[in-house]
Amino acid sequence: MVDDRNSRVAPARTISAVILDYGEVLCFRPSPEALACMAGIFGIGVDNFLPIYRSSRNPYDRGDLTAHAYWAEFARRAGVTIRSHEIENLRRMDMEMWSGVNQEMTEWLARIHSRGFRTAILSNMQTDMAAHVRNNFAWLRHIDHQVFSCEVRSIKPDPLIYRHSLSLLKIPPAEVLRKCSSSMTAMKIFKPVAPQEFAGYFLNPSQNFAEIWRNLVFRFFLCPARTATVTLTVNLNW
Repeated sequence: MVDDRNSRVAPARTISAVILDYGEVLCFRPSPEALACMAGIFGIGVDNFLPIYRSSRNPYDRGDLTAHAYWAEFARRAGVTIRSHEIENLRRMDMEMWSGVNQEMTEWLARIHSRGFRTAILSNMQTDMAAHVRNNFAWLRHIDHQVFSCEVRSIKPDPLIYRHSLSLLKIPPAEVLRKCSSSMTAMKIFKPVAPQEFAGYFLNPSQNFAEIWRNLVFRFFLCPARTATVTLTVNLNW
């Protein structure tokens, strides 16, 4: 729900750049079927696969681990042994399940880029996926700056990766709109927020965020004089 009760009293903001996350923003979340296929390689269910997947990604996304080291460690946590060819299958499946591009978002990205807004992608992403995105997605030409955690060697929410993104855009933080995914159930968006020095605007979408996002796009890109105080409630169960 969008709440604009404060929209007539807060000062107007000028947005000149947009930072987009990749996962669950420019692409859709992995399907249950894709997750089940990966879990099956370890002989476990999705309910056991997901906690390991979520809790083990940071060193991999930061570039601390190779793909082989990451999946071998994953297997150790799962209590199984996997072979080299299974690791190669996991690498491929991991890329494929994050490759369902959200066309509505990439078309919107192209429109705002053509209208002069600076753009950046800021994502916790391992090296296989970063190479896959660059090699396969033509919409990346509408991104001025690509910030992938495996290359910066820093992952969200480390302030370093936010500062790096802002340094590339070369504009004040308050002029940046950032759209990201989140597991939080409710939070304020489009307001100065941490982490640390990053004081731009955040959007945390729910699964059916399209209508909400269109409303916010109208506020900022069709009626830029409107205020930036909005409340969004999300419910993410994945």
